[in-house]
Amino acid sequence: MKPIEFKQSVKVLQKPQGMTNEECQPLPVWTNGKECVSCWRAGILERLRILVTGKIWMGVYTGTSTQPPVFVSGEPVFEETPVVNNIRYAIEEIKDFVSLSFHKACDIMHESDKRQHVIAGFVISVILGILCSWWVGFMVGAFAGVCKEWWDSKGHGTVDVMDFVCTVIGSACAIPVSIFVHNLIW
Repeated sequence: MKPIEFKQSVKVLQKPQGMTNEECQPLPVWTNGKECVSCWRAGILERLRILVTGKIWMGVYTGTSTQPPVFVSGEPVFEETPVVNNIRYAIEEIKDFVSLSFHKACDIMHESDKRQHVIAGFVISVILGILCSWWVGFMVGAFAGVCKEWWDSKGHGTVDVMDFVCTVIGSACAIPVSIFVHNLIW
């Protein structure tokens, strides 16, 4: 989770000396002298993990003999944020998700099996996209990914959601090629 600025914040707590930017970031807070309230934003994957497990972990950097009172809440402790902030938040989340997905996809493409799934989806989608239309090619390519994972689930391989995702990515990458060649031929 990332600490974020919010309308009610009155000051920014700086990181302790000796800590790096990776270990600790500045923390915008609201305080009345008795308590500090900060706001944190969970990324898409964190949200899914929280949804599935129902768990939120909290750590406090303190000494080993005392623990200051703390609270964690999923409910806003101030009034609702304006629509503009919600839109900015949604755009930020989409950018984070796309960036993370792109980096994950780049890491995955180093695996030979995943490349084969991309190629299979691409070939199926191009052939049927040229013969019929791009959306038929895409749908059949994606369906081939589903069928392959179903076949693997019957004891003929290892079921892996990322195999399906890679097949769909290959099918999607074939769309421009299918449209171009289909329009040239027909």
